[in-house]
Amino acid sequence: MISTTELKRLTGAAKAIAISAGQILLKKSKKRHRVMLKGRVDLVTDADLASEKYIVGEITKKFPNHSILAEEEAARDNHSDY
Repeated sequence: MISTTELKRLTGAAKAIAISAGQILLKKSKKRHRVMLKGRVDLVTDADLASEKYIVGEITKKFPNHSILAEEEAARDNHSDY
């Protein structure tokens, strides 16, 4: 079971990463987007890729042993509890 201290550490990091990723998306929302197809009816923008790259990078730095499953490109299975 996860401790309260560890839960606070994880949620604090997640909140900070999410806020920064949101700032990336806000900056990009003021510009034209490059839109790509990743499937027949599935679109992805350069803003999607940039925010995901930031999020995955920050999680990897702060929690190098955690597994990551992301929507656009990144996936890493470290067989961790997280």
